[in-house]
Parts: sequence; structure tokens; C-alpha cells
Amino acid sequence: MQSQTFDAGRPGRESAAVLTLAAHLLCADVGSGQCDAESVASMARAMRSSYSGFSLARALEGDGWDVDDHLLERLLESDSYRSTAHRAAIAEWVTQRGIKPLREVGEAVSFIYRGATVSGEIVSIDLPQATYTVFVPSMGHVRAGLGVHGIIIPYEQVHNLCPGPESFRLEAQDAALV
Repeated sequence: MQSQTFDAGRPGRESAAVLTLAAHLLCADVGSGQCDAESVASMARAMRSSYSGFSLARALEGDGWDVDDHLLERLLESDSYRSTAHRAAIAEWVTQRGIKPLREVGEAVSFIYRGATVSGEIVSIDLPQATYTVFVPSMGHVRAGLGVHGIIIPYEQVHNLCPGPESFRLEAQDAALV
């Protein structure tokens, strides 16, 4: 995977970096010389405007590709390439930014979901994806057995990714008192 630099927040599923990586993964899987820079750029352009394997095939044919059965099979799986690329981009963003959870399993948290504030308990943390799984009883979550066990939310829905300047001032004041 090529290293990306992320200047803004969490990479979006439709961001240029994610689509380029997804295109690279898909082209590499197709093989037969389809992994050069021009092919990857062509695939990324097609993925930017196509959401199904068939519309992706049409867009690539319009860009001069010969879409055979093997390529079409891969294009029908294009969403899984996007998902893989998105997860990889988020993991790289987390590493580059040094993002860490500021809450722990078992802590109560509140966040906005569909315009309403909901409260629940963190039941797990996905460090590479910077997400919490939160058990929210009011959403019908279950602790055991069949059913939904929690909602996965990004850290930034619970707290800022970096402590604010006031935190640093408080730490400096505490250090001065010692």
C-alpha cells in the first residue's frame, strides 16, 4: 500500500485517497498488465462516479477498457475493494495522527444519533479504526444472545481527537504545583 498523508479528519469512503487505493487493489487483482498508473487512475475515475459493477464496467468501456468476464467478476466486487481501502486508509490516518481513545471499556458516554442525544456504555474499542462499540439499551441492544450488541461510532462523535489547549494549561499548572 502506498503511504498517504491525511491533512484533514477521518478519510471518507469516497475520498480520492480511498478510491485510488481501491482502484489499485482492484487493478492488481485483475492482473494482466492492468496495474500501471494510467489504469489505476482510470479505475479511480470510474469508481468516483459508479456505484455498481455494471455501471463501473460501462464507465471503463467508455475509457477504452476491454471488459471481459474475469474483469466483470472483479467489478461486481468493487464495493469490497472500497471497504478494504477505506479501512486501510483509516488505520493509516490513526497511525499518522497518533489517535488514541480517550475513554475506556465500561465508561458511560453520550453522543448525538439521528438528531437525539443517546447514552450508553462502551463495550469494546477498535483501535485501528478509532471506533467505540457502545451498548445503548434505549436502542434495543442486548448484552448476550441474538440481537444487536451495540452501535459502532467514531471516537470523534464522543470526544475531540486531541485534548484542547485548556488541558495542556491544566497539566502545566499541575506540574508547577509539584
